[in-house]
Amino acid sequence: MAKSALAVRRERAAAAAAAARQAETPKRDDPPKRDAPPKRDATPKRNATPRRDATPRREAAAPVDSPTPAHDPATPVRARTRRKRERDEAPTPPATTEAPPASPPPDAVVTYVPPRLFFPEPHGPLRNTLTDDTGATLCGLRDDTLVVRGQCLLTVVHGTVRASGALRTPTTPPLVVLAPDASPALEVAAEPADDASPAPLAGYAAVVRLAPLSTGLEAIGRVCPIAGLDPLPPMPVLVRDSAQDALRVPDEWAPALAALHEAPTCVGVVRGAKNTGKSAFARLALHTLLARHRFVAFLDADVGQPEFGPPGFVALHVVDAHEPLAYGPSWAVPRVAARAHFFGDATPRDDPRRYAAHVADLIAFYHAELQHYRDDARILHLLHSPAPPRPHRADHVMPLVVNTHGWVKGLGADLVAEATQHLRPTHDWALDTPALPAFGDTPCGRHAASARRRRLNAAETRTLALVAYLHATQLLAPGVPVPRFVCAPLVARVPWVVDVARGVRGGLRILPFGGDVARPLALHALNGALVALVAHAPAEDAAADVPAGEHAVWHAALARGAGAGAQAFGLALVRAIDRDAGTLQLLTPVAPERLAHALDAACGALALVKGALDVPVWCALDAPAYAEVLQPREGEQPAALAGVPRAEVPYLAWPSELLATEAIGARPRKVRRNLMRRAHHAT
Repeated sequence: MAKSALAVRRERAAAAAAAARQAETPKRDDPPKRDAPPKRDATPKRNATPRRDATPRREAAAPVDSPTPAHDPATPVRARTRRKRERDEAPTPPATTEAPPASPPPDAVVTYVPPRLFFPEPHGPLRNTLTDDTGATLCGLRDDTLVVRGQCLLTVVHGTVRASGALRTPTTPPLVVLAPDASPALEVAAEPADDASPAPLAGYAAVVRLAPLSTGLEAIGRVCPIAGLDPLPPMPVLVRDSAQDALRVPDEWAPALAALHEAPTCVGVVRGAKNTGKSAFARLALHTLLARHRFVAFLDADVGQPEFGPPGFVALHVVDAHEPLAYGPSWAVPRVAARAHFFGDATPRDDPRRYAAHVADLIAFYHAELQHYRDDARILHLLHSPAPPRPHRADHVMPLVVNTHGWVKGLGADLVAEATQHLRPTHDWALDTPALPAFGDTPCGRHAASARRRRLNAAETRTLALVAYLHATQLLAPGVPVPRFVCAPLVARVPWVVDVARGVRGGLRILPFGGDVARPLALHALNGALVALVAHAPAEDAAADVPAGEHAVWHAALARGAGAGAQAFGLALVRAIDRDAGTLQLLTPVAPERLAHALDAACGALALVKGALDVPVWCALDAPAYAEVLQPREGEQPAALAGVPRAEVPYLAWPSELLATEAIGARPRKVRRNLMRRAHHAT
């Protein structure tokens, strides 16, 4: 019994000593100060090696009903080293908690600070939203940021706001917002107010009105699933969860955009590789210049991903600050250009000389007709009536923003350099990938954002731009602030029937992309193809040697085809060709009155030019075939297309992702031109 009692006593003593040491030892979060003076009689030996953990590895828990004092002289305690005794007996430093700094140090670099999002409060003392009788929503902004999606008309009621680089006040026209899920949302922030606000608005820095808008683009999911089945609701949608949905402007862009407020004039070129933000920076520069200038010119030299229309064009646009400004992706805001040329392909690689000639012609037109003007009436006359007015005296200067393509090496760099020589720019913005990108720009950040929203790649953007353009019924133009769309199958649309002999006096032409087309096969190539509407004045003897016959009208039209420098007005879809009647059917969003007026001003006749742009497969489907593609049914016969079995439909190439199986070699070969053999490298 004595031995067991002694063992119990030793266990209690060891547990008490361990508890005392644990109470005296400071936590790891608050380590003792190194400059604490040690005791004189506790000098450690040189060869002594302290243990990393002062707590014994094996501990016995003492019973709760028999506590043992922290120090008992009669209790045998295990031997300790002097270093360990010194640490146990040293005074415990007081625990201090340092508050975090209120602001980062001056040398810290903050790449992005997310704003405080606007949260609607319809009731209470912090009320900031109100819905009027028309269904519009009034939002009062203080020090927060409003992020909007959907379709709406944004009007400033009080104060000044900045939306996508554009300053909007109660005197400026409304902002047409078309922000689908697959593109950045609109970020609206209030600017600091200089004067005192009226009594009802004293607590708000700015008040904006969001009115619902329906352009018909909300139903684009019924004809093309690329943007989603419901990408654009016909009402404003306030984003509350995160500011990642809005367009984030890098801090490096702020000085360049702020310098435009002080510059007397601007002829700026935006250059850079792919995915560096050229289009976003060009759009921000355009909106910034509209705050100081009535008119701003925008030269879109990117034939693959233009900002205001379908691909394949080199266009010069003029934006009026006194008209409503449209915010949205390129496929949602198709616009009528002041002057344009049809290149016919998504890259200038196959015909760089013609591309350079198109860009040089638009630059010369800007220098001669737009850069220096006497008054606003002259530019308005030029926009509404394309005929050049009388000579004028230069009193005003119109700025220009040029958006280039993302081909920055080899031939692409030479094309940009040649255009720069013609421009004589005052601002040259070269965008590059930052060395330390923000989290949202990293692969991890993009993967996290993709779980919430999927971005469109270049090919999908081009396809969606063509689909939206062909389904448009009203394009943005001077006096037309809102585009309109009818998202119904194109096979159900009523086409224009054009007599080739009288209506297409400019002729027919097929650009030699990928090889020439033989004359007997020309009508087969034009049927079901995308063509450009251009103005051309053919020579009188162009069709003199055409032999007479049954189809002489087609031979004559092909003989007097339009030249390479013809002015273009838009795209059209050749729905059908009646060879015997000498007519063809066209579907185009260009208004016939505007087209006739433009042809008269250009002193030319209508001509049709086919390039390398293909009709998206979604434009060739009717409602049953489209529904069957979205939800295929196994074991059932595929739905017929316009009453014709799918296997017998001509000019229809199904994408490989829509087919379960496909024969090897059924698709044309794709040539990689960026790879070289070892013998081709310079030594």
